[in-house]
Amino acid sequence: MQLAGRADWALMTAVHGALRRDLDELLHGTASHASARARWDTFGSQLRSHLAADHAAMWPRVRPKRIRSPDASCDDNRGQP
Repeated sequence: MQLAGRADWALMTAVHGALRRDLDELLHGTASHASARARWDTFGSQLRSHLAADHAAMWPRVRPKRIRSPDASCDDNRGQP
């Protein structure tokens, strides 16, 4: 999700919108149990893939700034690679 060295925010925004739409459909839809289960599995897979892309695109740029920030506490950085 890189475009000329920068994260492609338009694509990220579109993916976030699609995930929100799909989640809303899953929560409020009328699909059968089997169909809903299959859709949940697909949604989970798409969400994991998107989060991995978010992580790869954003953390390399954010991490150095957080480490140098005098306001960043150890608690703020706990759990972040």
